[in-house]
Amino acid sequence: MKRDMMVLCSFVAVLAAGGCQEPQSRTQTVVSLSVLPPVSDTLTLSRDQLLSLDWDGRAVSRPSVLAKRTFGSAGVDFDIRFPSNRLDDRSIEYLSTGSGGRGTLVGLDTQPYETLALKFTWVATDGRPNTNRPERLVVGAVVGPTSEGRLSGYEPLVLSCGPPDNTGIAQTPLAMTTVRRIGIHAHMANPDIWKPEGAVVTLRVESVAAGTVQAASRAVDERPRRRRESTDVPELGPFRTGAW
Repeated sequence: MKRDMMVLCSFVAVLAAGGCQEPQSRTQTVVSLSVLPPVSDTLTLSRDQLLSLDWDGRAVSRPSVLAKRTFGSAGVDFDIRFPSNRLDDRSIEYLSTGSGGRGTLVGLDTQPYETLALKFTWVATDGRPNTNRPERLVVGAVVGPTSEGRLSGYEPLVLSCGPPDNTGIAQTPLAMTTVRRIGIHAHMANPDIWKPEGAVVTLRVESVAAGTVQAASRAVDERPRRRRESTDVPELGPFRTGAW
């Protein structure tokens, strides 16, 4: 009996000792999930791409780019000569295109993007900074083909001579996964107010945002792409209008 009691006490002691042991700590594994930044749906042109624009048409008497100068790390100043305020002399498209020039940007891949956007600033007229002048200048970011089958198109932005309305962002929808034409547009908005002998306009064009990923060139693909149907369009600058 005494022996049985001693065995029982020993068993109870073992259980008590086991119950007093601290439970082993569990190691928690924390998984760190890297969140990728959203991809911009806006394509812009770098300074070097803006410098590669080189075609303004075949007409002998036409508006033309007299000079190009880099501005900072993202912009180019274009000196544009309008020979007069007559119909054929007051509008220019300065492009990279397969119609002429080197065509450096022909075949630009626009698959990840919905719009082309460029910042425009009307810097000077005839070499003098703009002040209180009545003229207006229409500018735009040109891209083509369009979804309507035209060679190219743009959404117009109207600039005044003096700040703050001498600058703004022009944005044009992209209709194809690659482009055949891309560049800039400018024309006299109210030609009767301009001098009959025309003028030299200094127009600064810049990338919309530093660090925007540039599209890479590839073989031309003219598959139609669906245009964004959202009506929530932000204000892009002074006097922004629809079709011009």
